[in-house]
Amino acid sequence: MVSAHTVDLGAVIKNTETEQLDLLLSGPFPPNPSELLGSEAMLKILDSLRASYEVVILDSSPIGMFADPLVLASRVDGTVLVVEARSTSSESLKSAAQSLTRPNMNLLGAVLNKVKLNKRHNNYYYYYNSSGRRKRTKK
Repeated sequence: MVSAHTVDLGAVIKNTETEQLDLLLSGPFPPNPSELLGSEAMLKILDSLRASYEVVILDSSPIGMFADPLVLASRVDGTVLVVEARSTSSESLKSAAQSLTRPNMNLLGAVLNKVKLNKRHNNYYYYYNSSGRRKRTKK
């Protein structure tokens, strides 16, 4: 079994058909994921990835279910919340956002997924600018 202490990243990073997109899969679920994510070995892996790639994106379990996302959030440059439309309560979203505003954490924003648009709106997308005003832009 490969461990975080002995892994050769070049051997486990997978190239994809998409140019300049590589994947590093998590592998089997470890018995102590938060300990592993918070370890010195994980810091070395992240440092190595930062040195080799312009952008590194990590996916994690939902906030509130496990400690993993908060451990990772304290070790990365920024965090983006992914929020499921009509499923995530405003209380859950507020709690998740507050938990990501601790020292050594940088909440960049949120992405709303599983949004169903009616035909009248499906040629547009919406975003909020820094002033909080909603903008509509044609695709």
